[in-house]
Amino acid sequence: MDRRNVMGALGAGFVTLEQLVAQHQHGGASSGKKPWVGYEPRFFTRDQYAVLEAVCERILPRDAESPGAADVGVAYYLDTVCHYQPAMPRDLLRAGLEALRTQSFAAAGEAAQIRMLETLAAQERNPKSELERFFVTIKRLTIEAWALS
Repeated sequence: MDRRNVMGALGAGFVTLEQLVAQHQHGGASSGKKPWVGYEPRFFTRDQYAVLEAVCERILPRDAESPGAADVGVAYYLDTVCHYQPAMPRDLLRAGLEALRTQSFAAAGEAAQIRMLETLAAQERNPKSELERFFVTIKRLTIEAWALS
């Protein structure tokens, strides 16, 4: 599944993302310096961090035109910001990652991960559950972190 299909399946925000892609070059992806390789998370547990990496990559996968979330260290950035910034929605993020961890999200195949996120995205405009609110938040943070990379 390409980025266009994933973003369409995951709900609103597609046009904004396409505008970002058209205007943004990722210097960090080609500079060779990738501090997230072999990174030991400081805020999230290792298991939560593995889920975070998988969720971010499903939200913004690599395509022929641009790097994905994993390529530019989105999970590393979010872990670092959460570690230093108490104003981040840290409890919501931890709870959501933990909920997905208990569903074996990180170990699931790409298709199963996308189905899980599509279920959450279906309520994106009017999230009711904590996990649906988590999805809205992690999607926004993933796109912001990717754009800042």
